Order: sequence, then structure tokens, then C-alpha cells
Amino acid sequence: MAKAKRKLVMKTIEQKREELGGLLLECRNEKGLSIADLSNQVDIPHAVAHRLEHGTNKITLENAIRLADFFGLDIEDFVVILR
Repeated sequence: MAKAKRKLVMKTIEQKREELGGLLLECRNEKGLSIADLSNQVDIPHAVAHRLEHGTNKITLENAIRLADFFGLDIEDFVVILR
């Protein structure tokens, strides 16, 4: 039973990461930026930006703040998704 719950929780976390990635992709596309442009302007490694958009990386508080500031979002927008 615990193993099934663990898989369910992990899936939920993955879904939340994918949702956050979709938000980041949408914001980046609205600004007409490539991932390279975004990573240079926000000072986040290209690979990290790519993984965040694809939901395969955990977002750090530092990167969440940088991205929220850059896109003019409230950090709460990220927190709500990740709850």
C-alpha cells in the first residue's frame, strides 16, 4: 500500500513540475525568447531552463525568484502550482 501511495505522490509532483514548465514556456514564448536568450538574461544555465520547462528539474527558490521577477509574475504563481 505504501508503495502505491508513493507512486501516486510522485506522479502528482511530476504533474506539478509539468504545469510549472508549461507556465514558463508560455511566458518565454510571449516574450519571443529562445531558451538561450532566457538563460542569458535570467542567469540560469541553459540546461536548467530547458529541464524546468520540461518538468524534469526541481525549481530552486533562487531560480523561482529570478524567473518570477523576469516575467513580472508573483512568486505566489509558482507556489500555488507547486503546493
